[in-house]
Amino acid sequence: MNFMISRVLFALDRAYQRQAALKQVMRQSEFKLPAIVHLSAVWLKEQGIEYLLLDFDGVLAAHGASEPDPAVLNWLKELLKSFPAERLWIFSNCPTKERQVFFALHFPGVRWLLPVPKKPYPQALAKWLQSQGLLSSKVLLVDDRLLTGILCALLVGVKPLLIEKPLVNFKSRPFSEGYIRILRWVERRLFNSY
Repeated sequence: MNFMISRVLFALDRAYQRQAALKQVMRQSEFKLPAIVHLSAVWLKEQGIEYLLLDFDGVLAAHGASEPDPAVLNWLKELLKSFPAERLWIFSNCPTKERQVFFALHFPGVRWLLPVPKKPYPQALAKWLQSQGLLSSKVLLVDDRLLTGILCALLVGVKPLLIEKPLVNFKSRPFSEGYIRILRWVERRLFNSY
């Protein structure tokens, strides 16, 4: 619990420092997509993106699901026909064993970047960039939360892409989905004002 409070305080402090960049993400269409299935390998190439980092909850599946949404699976198969699997990484605060096993079986080239400490702390992402010898401008981080993945991207200098209509499943997880929806709503209202 103490760690969670520290993470929230860190996020709020860094969000205040980066409020202009967060507002830019909210206001400019180049930083947003309705859903991950609208992202194409052609667009990635046009933008000079060589590595793609994807959040899991909200981006690839509803919160708490153990495998990606069926439409996302079809999108992944298409994307990986022209985007190298070894350049696609899952960057989730909840990298469950079931999720990792699913990807190992169905998309063996896709790897996991484990955020320790969790997003929005930038240490794991910064260390990964350094270990891969990558320019931050060549990396795109896709997330559905402003104060976790998007803030982490801004802190490290990688390109952020916000998913505007995250995948949800209120039938199977009404309380956790409701809680996350409230968090998303608050975050977006904070940085979409004036």
